[in-house]
Amino acid sequence: MFPDSLTSVRVLITRPAEQSQVWADLFRAAGADPVLFPTVTIGPPTSWEPLDDCLAHLDRYDWLVFSSAAAVRHTIDRLPDRASVQQKRIAAVGDATANALSSQGVRVDLIPSEGADQNGQGLALALSTLSAGTRVLFPQAIGGRPELRDALVANGCSVHVVAASQTLAVSPLPALPSFDVATFASPSALLAMVKGAGLSALANQPMAVLGKTTAAAAQKLGMHPEVAAAPRGEDMVLAVSRALGGWRSGHGSP
Repeated sequence: MFPDSLTSVRVLITRPAEQSQVWADLFRAAGADPVLFPTVTIGPPTSWEPLDDCLAHLDRYDWLVFSSAAAVRHTIDRLPDRASVQQKRIAAVGDATANALSSQGVRVDLIPSEGADQNGQGLALALSTLSAGTRVLFPQAIGGRPELRDALVANGCSVHVVAASQTLAVSPLPALPSFDVATFASPSALLAMVKGAGLSALANQPMAVLGKTTAAAAQKLGMHPEVAAAPRGEDMVLAVSRALGGWRSGHGSP
């Protein structure tokens, strides 16, 4: 059940445009007014050649591991033969990534179990039983976090990380719309906002973020965000409600 405290609250959603609609629908269902303001966009890698080479030789790998819907989309679109991916075991970091695979007609063999963290560490734990020598292809965004790869390598897997996308700051940012609470799903989205609109744009504003890494980036800038309990839209709605409640208790209604 959604909190009543979000009625008519303007929630700034800074995710890439193609990733914003699910959150927008959830906030709208909670009575809020979603304000779509992408600060980053998902683009192709600097070169398709490394990914294309891997996909042309999928027989080299036992597993494909995906940690984002963007990596799924770009990887599946580049497959020379979609049937070839069905011969591999497929792991997804969480529900959104699994849904992206399913929508492409790709079977998902493993996601972190219910109640587990749906992030790189959670997926690493879910894959911890892989035998030493298991060959893993990991299409990832340029500059993506290394924890999943490092954990698999520590368990004896052979991991090939290949660029499937990159996150780019929207520049220049358009004029910042009015909002009551801001949301950020990644450090890159937060830093792009600060770079484009200035730190003052977030001064004395309630904020909710996705994940410990984004929270750490915000705290480094002197902010104190609420952190969603899990990387699901429903959890972000609840985090926004908590952030707004804390702000109201200290400042009065926005």
